[in-house]
Amino acid sequence: MNDPVKRSASLYSNQLLKGPSTQIKASGTGLFKMLPNNVNKTSLHPTGVTPHQEHTELEQELHDKAHIDYDRVAIIPNPSVAALYEDALVYETGTAITSSGALTAYSGAKTGRSPLDKRIVEEASSKDNIWWGPVNKPMTPETRAGRASPFQRLQLAFPRGYPEHERHGFDGLSTGAYSLTQLPGRWLVDAWPRTSLVVHWSSAIGPGSLVPLVFPGRVKRSRGRVSWDRQSLDLDPAKSSHAHLPLWQLPTASDRDFRSRPPKPSAVWKINRERAVDYLNTRSRIYVIDGFAGWDEKYRIRVRVICARAYHALFMRNMLIRPSREELKDFHPDYTIYNAGKFPANRYTEGMTSGTSVAINFEQKEMVILGTEYAGEMKKGVFTVLFYEMPIKHNVLTLHSSANEGKNGDVTLFFGLSGTGKTTLSADPNRALIGDDEHCWSDNGVFNIEGGCYAKTIGLSAEKEPDIFGAIRYGSVLENVVFDPLTREVDYDDATLTENTRCAYPIEYISNAKIPCLSPNSPSNIILLTCDARGVLPPISKLDRNQTMFHFISGYTSKMAGTEDGVTEPQATFSSCFAQPFLALHPMKYAKMLADKIETHKANAWLLNTGWVGAGFAQGGKRCPLKYTRAILDAIHSGELANVEYENYEVFNLQVPKTCPNVPSELLNPSKAWTAGEDSFKTEVVKLGKLFRENFTKYESEATEDVVKAGPVV
Repeated sequence: MNDPVKRSASLYSNQLLKGPSTQIKASGTGLFKMLPNNVNKTSLHPTGVTPHQEHTELEQELHDKAHIDYDRVAIIPNPSVAALYEDALVYETGTAITSSGALTAYSGAKTGRSPLDKRIVEEASSKDNIWWGPVNKPMTPETRAGRASPFQRLQLAFPRGYPEHERHGFDGLSTGAYSLTQLPGRWLVDAWPRTSLVVHWSSAIGPGSLVPLVFPGRVKRSRGRVSWDRQSLDLDPAKSSHAHLPLWQLPTASDRDFRSRPPKPSAVWKINRERAVDYLNTRSRIYVIDGFAGWDEKYRIRVRVICARAYHALFMRNMLIRPSREELKDFHPDYTIYNAGKFPANRYTEGMTSGTSVAINFEQKEMVILGTEYAGEMKKGVFTVLFYEMPIKHNVLTLHSSANEGKNGDVTLFFGLSGTGKTTLSADPNRALIGDDEHCWSDNGVFNIEGGCYAKTIGLSAEKEPDIFGAIRYGSVLENVVFDPLTREVDYDDATLTENTRCAYPIEYISNAKIPCLSPNSPSNIILLTCDARGVLPPISKLDRNQTMFHFISGYTSKMAGTEDGVTEPQATFSSCFAQPFLALHPMKYAKMLADKIETHKANAWLLNTGWVGAGFAQGGKRCPLKYTRAILDAIHSGELANVEYENYEVFNLQVPKTCPNVPSELLNPSKAWTAGEDSFKTEVVKLGKLFRENFTKYESEATEDVVKAGPVV
């Protein structure tokens, strides 16, 4: 059970220390800062003198940039796997060590991504490039926050003479939007003006519910130093929104009580960012994970994750490319993720649709997560960043694909949505795995974006997926699985918590992974995977440039509805570029880049259907046997399939091979393999063709005439 990455084994690595005496230590179950040892102790003054506390460069950077309160919060930089295991087990409900040695964690109410809550900040540097719409909803910089809010806005004034430096750090909280999470109900507290506190409380607080409010109290003077008591008051919001404070606290008539205030113009992004930072400032410990996105050093992006859960820290430690100790010494992030997922967004802020918010600011190079603890939001947030940064700044194509490399250096890319076989088919014992999910294609070849894999585990077994099954061990993070409380064995067939059970593990855990995860060679074969449950798409088709763009933009597959709702009709699913939720630019931008690269490097493009053959699901057809799909892939990789005779497949106008080694010829053309009657075949072909055409209408304004004509003719 060795740590596969050579990192510091210390829980509190002391990186870039400014002064030699600073320490962070653990006491019991709580972490706290320890000042350096006192000096100049005498019998008259046994306590001595306490030197000024120094801070690490990392702590100072977080304090200056994000207002993280380093005197109150233990900042744990790049902890080891063992340390994260310990913290997760102690502090996080639902966490356990499974029989395989992997850590299992619970992500809370959200067990999947929240695409409807994704926002991109609309700012000058990126707004002209972003593909605005349902995928990328704008978060406008200036709007009115709380306009439709049923929350009361109340002000608590500081007394005259209250020290200015304490106003902005009152009660250990940061500047901006104060988060008093210890108070009952749902609270939002922000600064307005900056020398006041504005408290909102929910109208759901019932009559008789006394609300404790803490505020600066009577002045105290001792040995020439001025300090202030902390006073408290119980306020019943059901009876009154005003509370008369002691006269000594009310320097002016205008500051005598709490009073309602009108909303002020605010930046929604700033509200959410401050809300996240303030939540992190209420934690006793936060974790900092530094890593790279992109294995090619020329293009890689430095990413910093700041989070409150050890589970999130271990997840991103696995998914990012792990820096060496030397690289950590001078690590300064290009992008920073603030994960305060356990704390909700204010859904009454304009533009928010729920208590969940996943927002990216390309100008400030930051991402903020509120209201969801699902770890996949961080991974896909980084992916969206690469979908923007690589094409815009480097002319590098970002792709939602797996990739492997043959013994002769030939590279194959696999595109496909969930359930199409992307992970299964790219795991080939005769080929090295470059990556299973996210890649970039540059002039220097292909490189993986990630340092790990995030595999689905529902229905997993050693027989079906031996590589994934073997990777679930010490250092891996299982998510939302169900295990036996006695043996700690995981039941991978149990979907009690969610169907979307997953495991995140370092890519080094895959025995035939290529490390480093990149190839200097451009792909020889591009495979667009689909799972057609209607049984009318051929098992394999060769695509020209325009067809590649059409089917890449369409991103088609089909899903079967559950039998419990009585639906037996296959449900067509279209996801542009096989990555619609993560795209930052218009799909045509990526499609044109892909077509240009295929043409430049003379790669072959294929449409491979891993779905039904002989008939559709509803007509009693069967899924194409995996052995035939693998035989088709073998023929592609050997070059044999590119040299056989082809015939045209009507309606879709696809080029279908007449023969393929080790595959029955009658299986290759759906019109010849169909067993459910000629009329039903024509009906299904036309029906699917119309769905393609209807879906593509939203892209026609950006597409060339040749690309539009490359689709089905119905």
